[in-house]
Amino acid sequence: MTVHLLPCGTSVLANLLPPRSVTSLSRDDVGTMTAWAGRELTAGALDRPETWAESFHTEVGPYLEPIVRCPHPVRLSAEIASLHSYRAAISDDRVVLLASDTAEGMLAALLNAARFRRPVRVHARPVLDGTADGVLLRAEAAGEPVHILRIPRLLPDKTETFTEAMENVAKALVWSALLHRPPRAELALHLSGGYKATLPYLVAFAEYLNGERPPVRAFCLHEGGAENPDPGLVEIYLRAIRTKTDMAELAAAEAGCLPTDTEQLLGFAYRNVHARAELTPLGWGLAAMRPYLAGTV
Repeated sequence: MTVHLLPCGTSVLANLLPPRSVTSLSRDDVGTMTAWAGRELTAGALDRPETWAESFHTEVGPYLEPIVRCPHPVRLSAEIASLHSYRAAISDDRVVLLASDTAEGMLAALLNAARFRRPVRVHARPVLDGTADGVLLRAEAAGEPVHILRIPRLLPDKTETFTEAMENVAKALVWSALLHRPPRAELALHLSGGYKATLPYLVAFAEYLNGERPPVRAFCLHEGGAENPDPGLVEIYLRAIRTKTDMAELAAAEAGCLPTDTEQLLGFAYRNVHARAELTPLGWGLAAMRPYLAGTV
């Protein structure tokens, strides 16, 4: 088994609209689904998927079959294209989609998940207890579930919530890579969708996860072209890191102290602000991961 982790963008919503779409869905069909999302996936309901699970099944469910049967999956979304380019058949693999804290982001994740004709489990947030199963959607399907993890505070128009969002992204990686990854399974991080500002942070987090439990690999989706419409993957190679040393330095910086024995993370995970250490958004994400990295607590 491979565990595939994908930040999920909204390209599927645009790609389903005629004349671009390669499915039989009409503009009105897509409008019905987006209207459902706008009505049901409000700010107060995104963290309670049990309240809209049934309406998703009855109101959106009838439109999912054309997505499942799409003959050209690489044209559905960046996420599906990346998975297809990694390996055409991933029936035994686990797929985890990271959804933004928006109605459009959650709908896009749900439609991407529907492609696999599997159970779908929606998690309102990454819960780091190793047992959280989320809310089950599409229970009529069989096989390994597709997991959707909502990332609280990951919003396109509010940079002031970005630090908290990166903490939640880091927790989602801990959930996917450490708490819910079978032994010896590869983690494949697909950096082809989602908000572009998150992608460099995901690479840094992946390096620490690879130091903790390899193998972890990261990929970007090549654009393809008119003569070769099926894009390929470009691997992003991860650095070897010094987890114990780095986390000790981070712990000192989190307490506001400028480390004296090493400055490996200065300007990366923390800054020098008036002779005190101040964590960056990436530093706060690493701090959220630190309790789950061996030898750091």
